[in-house]
Amino acid sequence: MSIAAANVTFVKTWTTGGLTGKRQRVRQVRLNDASGGDDTNTITAAVLKLTAIEEATPLIYGTAVYIAVPATDGSKLYLYDPTSPTAPGAVTFGAGATYGGYVLVKGY
Repeated sequence: MSIAAANVTFVKTWTTGGLTGKRQRVRQVRLNDASGGDDTNTITAAVLKLTAIEEATPLIYGTAVYIAVPATDGSKLYLYDPTSPTAPGAVTFGAGATYGGYVLVKGY
């Protein structure tokens, strides 16, 4: 299951790019819930108010760092735990966490 829009808070948003050509939208988001694993640990582009995701920074949650990888078609962002003994591992912070995970996402 994908992370719901209710669990995504936009911290900052801005646009980058030149005066001509495509301008990339950037979103710094706070995720308040990410439970599940593997293919179910996703955020859709629509939840991030984008039509396609091109790149993302690692997700920071307290002292943990998770890998954020856009799908090849840009439709969603996959979240993985690189320290999991089974690859790729689930991102495990649930609803009611005292702080969220932060990630910077770029797309159109």
